[in-house]
Amino acid sequence: MLGTMLKRMTCGRSKADSWNMTAPLLSLGNNESISRMRAMSGVLITGQTGSGKSTSSAAHLAHAMLRAGFGGLVLSVKSERENWVRLCTEAGRSQDLVIVDAN
Repeated sequence: MLGTMLKRMTCGRSKADSWNMTAPLLSLGNNESISRMRAMSGVLITGQTGSGKSTSSAAHLAHAMLRAGFGGLVLSVKSERENWVRLCTEAGRSQDLVIVDAN
């Protein structure tokens, strides 16, 4: 099982690169990026209701994290299912997606 997990985490990169915590995860332009370490330390995205936080900034970061082999838990009061199915599919991670619905 651990071998399968490690294989998924590498996502086509060398094992050494997969564990390089200072490697860029997402480029922000102007020589700025979010590293794996910064992503795991916490990211806060703010904005007014309806400003596109989920569909722009958060979607780009989530896609980069999925491609890098990150896992996570998403809790949402609004329907995010379609967005997460799309993100996981685009990142080649649809087999890893587990949906728990209170309905």
